Amino acid sequence: MDARNVYSERENELALINTLVQEWGTRHIIFVDAPAGIGKTHLLRAIQQRYSTNDVHRLPIHVAELIDFQDDTLHILQNISYRLAHAIDPHLFDPFLFLLFNWQRMEINGISAEQRDQSLEALNRTFVDCVNAVSAQRRPIFLFDSIEMLQSSPVLRNLLEMAYNIENGVFLFVGRNAEHIGSQLQRSGRQDVSILGLEPLSQQTSLEYMQTYLPALSSDQLPLREVAWLTEGHPIMLDLAALYALSGEMMAWVQDQVGTLPGATTGAGQLQRTFVHRLVRMIATPDTLEGRIVLLLARVYPADAAMVAVLLDAPLAEVQGAFGQLQGRSFIKPLPGDVLTLHDEIRDVVREVIWPQVDPDGSQRRGASHRAALYLAAQADQLFAQLEKVRATPANFLHENHRQKTNITFSEYTILRRRYWRLRGQQLTHMLFAALDEGFETFLALYEEATNQYALQFRGSLFNFLHPYTSALSPTQRFARDVRWSRQLLEQGQYSEAKQLTMAMIAQPELPPREPDRDADFDG
Repeated sequence: MDARNVYSERENELALINTLVQEWGTRHIIFVDAPAGIGKTHLLRAIQQRYSTNDVHRLPIHVAELIDFQDDTLHILQNISYRLAHAIDPHLFDPFLFLLFNWQRMEINGISAEQRDQSLEALNRTFVDCVNAVSAQRRPIFLFDSIEMLQSSPVLRNLLEMAYNIENGVFLFVGRNAEHIGSQLQRSGRQDVSILGLEPLSQQTSLEYMQTYLPALSSDQLPLREVAWLTEGHPIMLDLAALYALSGEMMAWVQDQVGTLPGATTGAGQLQRTFVHRLVRMIATPDTLEGRIVLLLARVYPADAAMVAVLLDAPLAEVQGAFGQLQGRSFIKPLPGDVLTLHDEIRDVVREVIWPQVDPDGSQRRGASHRAALYLAAQADQLFAQLEKVRATPANFLHENHRQKTNITFSEYTILRRRYWRLRGQQLTHMLFAALDEGFETFLALYEEATNQYALQFRGSLFNFLHPYTSALSPTQRFARDVRWSRQLLEQGQYSEAKQLTMAMIAQPELPPREPDRDADFDG
């Protein structure tokens, strides 16, 4: 069953968006805001499906690939542009792809921060020019999901700057912080920005969905009205409620509450939270393989079947079978590369409520993170060898007939590269959680590697991974972190912040001893 079946009530939102889509020659930047579980992703998919064929619309329209920032390889602007260019038509983006390839070669071989900024500016300008050539003939619709994942990243700002220069385009940015960002832009004078808030499904729609899914049962046999109220109009929870409507344990609990539902006012929120926790416990249980996978995905995500099989010490064939079953569930979000993650609402409940019940002292979670860090490190090491092979490709081959030949090689390289740094970021995340000292050593090693490999955007993201643990660092570790952060601030042009941090370090009563030269031992 799929929560998209309840989307008849979203016709008002779809109609409003369609009105803006039909305004040929205008630019519209639409921010769709809602808390977790309301159905933001499903709305985007409904839009994608609605405009995927032009024959039902009076305008030539092209819907680009949905960009979901749950995929952290897309936290780099060039990866987004590259994917969109290939999704629209790589031949039409030939000038951009050629510049992108040359920029990548410069980054591999070494490039100054000033050269890098100039090259990126030219690259982004060329991408915009290519999109505008397309938009003169077809109105493009760009879909961006989970923008809250970019809160500490410059990617959203850079993406918006490009959008401001694209003509005849429609951009939908969806996330839990969409209203906040959209309001800021409107206050700054942006006339092309709209904000659309999604409300929970109505009680009547929720009840009709329950009755449709369970046609053989009437409200007299099961308290469907009460169940619909308890879901608070959240499509995923409504879907789970229907899925487990016949569960004796679940219905027994609901029957006990019938006297106070749905007219309850005192303690209503707590009753609804308890119901949700009970629902999620049905799918996140250590008693079944699927339940163990759900528990793991709340901690280690996104993940493919091979990784899950190793971390759970389960036969790969059985895990692949369970993955096949989970892929169609509304609480699962499939991502490119045959990897899965949980929808935010489910992940939050599993992490904050279910895991503490299953693992009171945290030892299982730390153990899982340690195993995950080692697995991810091994996978990254294998990818590094492949990257070196691609990097050694002769330049004359790469520059010859660039659209056909270099894009084959570049495509291989960019996919491996973004996967490599994603694995390193995940490795750091889990090692920091499992063992802070070991995790900090991983941070230092990755900082040096990213510097030597000119992966400057990834190097900046390392501080985001470390930030939740900053207060737990020892004085020596904190000093080592601050030295690197001051360098990062300088290279980002934040000179006053860098000076302030440096003066604070100098003012410390006792400076830690000088660090050994890590570059001398670096073999990456």
